[in-house]
Amino acid sequence: MIATVYRSSRVKSGRRVVARMHRGKYRLDPREKIKDVPLHTNDKQVAQQRLRKILEEEQNERAGFIRPKREREAMERPLSKHIETFIAERYKIGRDEKYVRELKKKLLVLVVEVPWKYLSDITPESFCSWRRKQNKSSKTLNEYLSAIGALLNSLEQTIGQNPPSLRAANANGDRAAKTATRILRR
Repeated sequence: MIATVYRSSRVKSGRRVVARMHRGKYRLDPREKIKDVPLHTNDKQVAQQRLRKILEEEQNERAGFIRPKREREAMERPLSKHIETFIAERYKIGRDEKYVRELKKKLLVLVVEVPWKYLSDITPESFCSWRRKQNKSSKTLNEYLSAIGALLNSLEQTIGQNPPSLRAANANGDRAAKTATRILRR
């Protein structure tokens, strides 16, 4: 493992000029390239501490103790922001305006009525308890499930597999509202 704190330098007008801020170089595996990161400080001890923190975080990610940074950031982002991005993406790829408008409406209803603020709040149990309180038809309730499933499927590359999988394929093609056990099945 390589871990070094340094200040970069360059030659300017025939003189060597050393940068004010420290940078860090590290490599955890000898088969990888050396990574160079800015440490945004001019104090060497602070720079060493920041580099140690970066190394510890990356080692924990590799060992599977914590989620990758991209996933953690996505989980901390409000669900409403994910919905805005998802809806904008649907428009961009040319989906029908009515379809996108209905999709947005369903997702916003779910966010408000089921009190989901973050992706980590989405669970099959919370959806099922919300659905039991509804007086809507089975088809409509399945459309709500499809809407949130589409959002989670689009986020699958960012957050990994859907949070306790809301993916539920209605293999029989019947219109019965999907139960909690059917939602949890894959």
